[in-house]
Amino acid sequence: MAFKNPVKVKNLPKLKGSQFLKMLAVILNKKFLDGNSVPFIIVLNHIYAGFDEKKSKRHPLFLVGDRHSCWKDYHKQKTPDGASQKEFMVSGSCRRNGNEFVLDINGSKGLKKVPRETMKFLNALLKKISKQYSVTTIGSTAGVIDEELQKAKAQDVLDETKDSKDQLTRELKHTEENTAYKEQRREEANKLSKSIKSLTKLLSTSLKKVTKNIKKGATSNNDIKNVKEANKAFSDFMSLYDETSEEVRKKFNSAHKKLTAQKEQLIKLSLAAKKTKKSIAQRLADNYSQNKTGKPATESTIKEINNIIKKVFAENKKTKQDDLLRMIAFVLGKVGINQELIIKYVNQIVEKQGAK
Repeated sequence: MAFKNPVKVKNLPKLKGSQFLKMLAVILNKKFLDGNSVPFIIVLNHIYAGFDEKKSKRHPLFLVGDRHSCWKDYHKQKTPDGASQKEFMVSGSCRRNGNEFVLDINGSKGLKKVPRETMKFLNALLKKISKQYSVTTIGSTAGVIDEELQKAKAQDVLDETKDSKDQLTRELKHTEENTAYKEQRREEANKLSKSIKSLTKLLSTSLKKVTKNIKKGATSNNDIKNVKEANKAFSDFMSLYDETSEEVRKKFNSAHKKLTAQKEQLIKLSLAAKKTKKSIAQRLADNYSQNKTGKPATESTIKEINNIIKKVFAENKKTKQDDLLRMIAFVLGKVGINQELIIKYVNQIVEKQGAK
């Protein structure tokens, strides 16, 4: 859900550090929803009202959300020293994955990376709002997906999980602790094991399909849904691991490390899936245009096909939409973009199938 950041360029000299922190807290806690991506900007040389340069530096001006039009050419302005403001800012898009805020940097209107010290101060700033919050960067590497994320390593983790659970069960059999204690540890191990299995299944199946669609340059709503499901499974696993007793955690430590190491790949996958998302009409239009001309579809072609899809759906409400889309694609390839003929022949196919 989109939201607008309230800060305007003309109000920067009056902005106090305490005001900014309260505003950022409201945005992160109430407006910036999990799974969403919004624009961001970090102004590195901003001096807050009442702060000196040193103290301001420890509170990076981190603006997330759609910005007012006054920010459009802000990167072209000159600093009091005559330098370009572009040299003192970082911008791009920010995606929320649970309590983590992932920056995808666009170097065309600022620096290509967040300075290390600024990143340190920014993380400390977010911790003042919530100890669970953190910020990381993907930068220009977003969208580079390692296909091994979904399959090879996942099986490794599953094997280790089974070994860890079996070992813990054997140890509990020989412990002299009371029955309630042993039952509690077994329950913790079972929950953690199920959580890992659920996550690794997603990594090795659903997300493998998402990766293929990203490489084709066309992800769907279903792909976005699968990525969100994987992110939730990852967050659930991390929370469960943190809540589990130290004795059980030790047994699953190796699996935990391997899954944690794959988190950055999952973040890349989330960003890339969002970037390559296409509507049904756009995918059909692109496939048609690529076959006919070797080029992506034009906006007018996408619009025409979208109208055809809507009319076919409206006239055949009892037929599954996935089936109708396959029929539209088939007829489109035979007759071209001819709304009247496509609707006519699709309706005939539907009638024939209904008569069988």
